[in-house]
Amino acid sequence: MRRIEPTADRFFRKAEPVTESGCWLWTAYINHLGYGKFQLKGKWRNANRVCWELINGPIPDGMDVLHKCDIRCCVNPNHLFLGTHTDNMQDMIAKGRAPRRDGEHNGNAKITREQAEEIRALYAPRKTSASKLGRSFGLSESSVLSIIKRKSWN
Repeated sequence: MRRIEPTADRFFRKAEPVTESGCWLWTAYINHLGYGKFQLKGKWRNANRVCWELINGPIPDGMDVLHKCDIRCCVNPNHLFLGTHTDNMQDMIAKGRAPRRDGEHNGNAKITREQAEEIRALYAPRKTSASKLGRSFGLSESSVLSIIKRKSWN
């Protein structure tokens, strides 16, 4: 007869404590985003959420399980806390982990930082008009004026 291992035993056997950080790193399957995954009742679940539920009970609707340590594969219950998606985004911004969306890091950018500086250099002594610069760089006149006034590409 096959012995059924309790879920908590099976779960925590897959966590490796790291003395220096206090993190418990997930040693089983980790997805492409770096989060540990655990199969429970035939479904793959985020390991941090399973850990929370094993220790604290059900996660209220609309709540996420966030990491104090910012290590996605950490399942130390002392490093986990509940928060909304908004809390998670604010935590990411506060800790400097938000992806940059300015300048060339913006997927909609039509020019480079060097080109923005070139536009300012060409316009500064009034060598050419904003509308002519716009045509040269594939931008609208208002976009060129925003660059010149440092409202964009500052």
